[in-house]
Amino acid sequence: MRNVGSSLMTQNGTSTTDPSGQPTTSVSTGAGSADGSEVSWSYRHRLPIRLTHWVNVLCLVILLMSGLQIFNAHPALYWGNRSDSDKALLAVDSEVTDGGALTGITTIFGYRFDTTGVMGVSRDSYGNIQRRGFPTWSTIPGPQWLAMGRRWHFFFAWLFVINGLIYVLFSVQPTSLQRPSAIRA
Repeated sequence: MRNVGSSLMTQNGTSTTDPSGQPTTSVSTGAGSADGSEVSWSYRHRLPIRLTHWVNVLCLVILLMSGLQIFNAHPALYWGNRSDSDKALLAVDSEVTDGGALTGITTIFGYRFDTTGVMGVSRDSYGNIQRRGFPTWSTIPGPQWLAMGRRWHFFFAWLFVINGLIYVLFSVQPTSLQRPSAIRA
């Protein structure tokens, strides 16, 4: 058995213990290393910590996408006590050109940018051009639906908080404080 970086190498791919005596989970890759020995990985964190990490990833992605759906209801951000439509820090809008086509316009600190196809004007799931802050593919739920976007947002915000509490509970357990953060040779 030898130690390379964060992985623990064993000949048979069975469960082993780290230097502090804590059991580690080893998964054999089935492929040999350059010197002909079997390669297996040892997880540095316990299963609940890894699961809460991936639940956080899922929550943050859905919070971002549902937040974009909420932003679509009024696609402008303001600074200060008033919401002057002429003085938005960020605004996503659309306008009709002289040729009659829709153009997406994003305004940031008074500077206007053509963002047709991404922000302001994009195609829906049927291929029709529509006025929209962010496109359908980047929001949950896809169609313009503020109430459902808020429900998704609040549900996953609470899931994010509860998951964070679970993470803290598993992180501060005495057994996790005794385990070293790195596997020593």
